[in-house]
Amino acid sequence: MAFLTSFVPRAVRTGLLGDGVCHRVVQSKATVGRFHVRMQSASTESEDKFVADALKSDKVVVFATTTCPYCAQVKDLFNSLNLPFKSYNLNTMDDGAYIRQSLLRSTSQRTVPNVFIGGEHVGGCDDTIAALESGNLQKLLSKVGLAI
Repeated sequence: MAFLTSFVPRAVRTGLLGDGVCHRVVQSKATVGRFHVRMQSASTESEDKFVADALKSDKVVVFATTTCPYCAQVKDLFNSLNLPFKSYNLNTMDDGAYIRQSLLRSTSQRTVPNVFIGGEHVGGCDDTIAALESGNLQKLLSKVGLAI
C-alpha cells in the first residue's frame, strides 16, 4: 500500500479558537484493491495548547469518551476515592479527534482513558489501577497536594 501525501498550506475550520481558524491539513490517498481511500489529519498548535492548558488548570485530568467502559471505570474509581478531577469527553467535543491526535503525539497512547496527575502522564485504566495498587498514585497525588 502506498501513500501519496500532499500538503495544503492552509485550511479553515471551526474549533477551539473559533470559526475561521487557519491550520495546516495533511491529506493522504491510498489505493486498497479497487477502492481509493482519502485520509485527512490536522496538526495544529491549538490542540496542543488546549491539552497543555488543561493539564495546567487541573491537578487530575482524564481524557475520555462517553462510550468507553474503561473511562467509566477510572471515573468511578476517582469518584469512589472522593478525588476531584476534570474529565474531557473527546467524542462530544468538536475538536476531540484532533485533541486525541495531540495526546497520541505527546504520550504515544492511542487509547482512552488518558489519565494525568500534576501534568504527569499516568496512562490508561490498567495503568491507573496498577499505580493505585503499587502506591505510585498516592505519591503522584501527594506531589500536587491531594490525598486519598
